[in-house]
Amino acid sequence: MNKYKTIIGEHAFIGSNTALVAPVTVGAEALVGAGSVITKDVPDGDLAVARGKKLYDKRASMKERDTRREIDRALKERSR
Repeated sequence: MNKYKTIIGEHAFIGSNTALVAPVTVGAEALVGAGSVITKDVPDGDLAVARGKKLYDKRASMKERDTRREIDRALKERSR
């Protein structure tokens, strides 16, 4: 077993000038932004844009925003 192995899943997209610091796994259909430095695993289908030690996932924040909007709409409908 090679403990410094980097694994890239099927149909994953790695942007240009990206550094994958082994050992990491980039999941299937994951997207890694250009110029990122990836030091942690990226799950299947996630969007990762990393700067320094922070890993940003725009898809997660967009889902949270949409969920908040749905809750706000439901509360407005309920109060009518």
